[in-house]
Amino acid sequence: MLPLRRTSPNPVAPCRRRLTLVAAVAVASIALLGTSATPSFAASAKVTGLGQGLGIQGKIGAGPVQSYSFAGVIHISIDNGPTNDAYCVDLLHHISVGDTVPQITPNYPCEVVYILNNTFPHTNNIGTALADNNYEAAAVQAAIWHFTDNFTVTSPTSPLNVVTRASAIITAAQSQCSSVPPVPQSITISPASATNYLNGTGGGDTTHSVTATLKDTNNAVIPNYAIKIVITGVAGPQTFNGTTNASGQFTVNYSNTSSVPGNDSIKATATFTIPVGLEFKDADHQGIVLSGTPQTGTVTGTASKAWIVATCGDGVLNLLGELCDDGNLVNGDGCDSNCTPTGCGNGIVTAGEQCDDGNVTNGDGCDTNCTFTACGNGIVTAGEECDDGNGGNGDACDTNCTTPRCGNQIVDPGESCDDGNLVDGDGCDHNCTATGCGNHIVTAGEQCDDGNLVNNDGCDSNCTFPSCGNGIVNPGEACDDGNAVNGDGCDDNCTVTACGNGIVTAGEQCDDGNLVNGDSCDNNCTAPACGNGIVTGAEQCDDGNLTNGDGCDSNCKPTGCGNGIVTAGEQCDDG
Repeated sequence: MLPLRRTSPNPVAPCRRRLTLVAAVAVASIALLGTSATPSFAASAKVTGLGQGLGIQGKIGAGPVQSYSFAGVIHISIDNGPTNDAYCVDLLHHISVGDTVPQITPNYPCEVVYILNNTFPHTNNIGTALADNNYEAAAVQAAIWHFTDNFTVTSPTSPLNVVTRASAIITAAQSQCSSVPPVPQSITISPASATNYLNGTGGGDTTHSVTATLKDTNNAVIPNYAIKIVITGVAGPQTFNGTTNASGQFTVNYSNTSSVPGNDSIKATATFTIPVGLEFKDADHQGIVLSGTPQTGTVTGTASKAWIVATCGDGVLNLLGELCDDGNLVNGDGCDSNCTPTGCGNGIVTAGEQCDDGNVTNGDGCDTNCTFTACGNGIVTAGEECDDGNGGNGDACDTNCTTPRCGNQIVDPGESCDDGNLVDGDGCDHNCTATGCGNHIVTAGEQCDDGNLVNNDGCDSNCTFPSCGNGIVNPGEACDDGNAVNGDGCDDNCTVTACGNGIVTAGEQCDDGNLVNGDSCDNNCTAPACGNGIVTGAEQCDDGNLTNGDGCDSNCKPTGCGNGIVTAGEQCDDG
């Protein structure tokens, strides 16, 4: 019965379309605040969980067969009373555990009442109930939906046949019209509120009359019904028990015999039995119909009474200092609750005013325009340079009530920051630009700052002077890694670490800045010598080692008889 996910082929959440819960038992209560003749609901039902039942399949009218995740008894609590049983009606809407719906006039086919009173969880008077209460409850729910939603159940048929059982209940209920008897729905107390003056001309009025009107779920008055009215407060306690008249009314008169100023609370109550079939529903939820054991409920209406002495607000200019008296203590209606005309400076804060201290002094917390003394209220007071009464910056007065300028802590047009001072290097420099290279201010870590990030113009984009080692590759430099370390990829003459760049680095014996062989340093950066891999001078070969017999011997002559080196196969070699 609660909204559950569709399963197949087009599953619909049970009790989804029009959920009216029909309750059989509940404790009902209502608290009318005595404001008007509009009745309040006498009771409300809250869904607390699922009871006996199971998933079924069926269709609405000629529609497709759909799966319903749960059909059966749901558990409800009426006005926070004990748990009771109910069924759903109206598959057009959802309802969930935790939802609460109000008592309404039962509005469903009368056969449903017969089913509720003669099937599970009541004693079954219709055929033979299914052996398992879960299946029986599902069959009962399906039969109810037949009358409320034109529903036809199609399964399950085993292990217990819900379809056959629902059909039997439907057949037995045909033409068995039962009704839910009207029960009290609301009590309206008139007057809802009243005021008596205990002093004044004629000695004042110390008596009060109230009338309670009792109506049922059909909004009809209920005559000859027991009712009680209790007075608490300055004139209480007083209790009156009686019976409503033919107009459904019970009237009492009572007195404030001691003429004590203060308030009374007036409560009228009537008890009733909530019957099987009582319906709970609103426009957004499924309905619930009670199917459990009837319980006693209470419908309540309230009103109030004020006993006062002549004062400001009684409608008469009768007190020293009153400039007006419109008969109420409402502010902002032309005459305020201190009986002075509504306006700034009368000590009453009304619409459009932030404050009102009853004077026209500025700078005392509430200024003459009835706004709090503060920047932005349009009044220039101590500590403010200006106050134009708006929240805009960059006009004649900024939002901190200082004139627009760098250093006033407001970022105005043309400023990227403003920290309220003219100190450089603190995040926002004295020209109201963020501290950083390129803002035209030389700060810590910078050698120069020409206000741009262009290289080679005298101050490079990292705010250092153009030079080898400043991290910027300038004309004539092949690289610049920002340091003077050799052998790290870019040497201290801003050339790429390599043989022939004039810097001797790891793996080099020498580096004369060229790749010419036979001078002081060969093109592999080794000193000219036999075995350095470079053929120079009188060398006939040089394989980069001094190993004999490998083709080029240690005297840089090809291996062979007559080169002065005895190698494999030779007994001697005198060169």
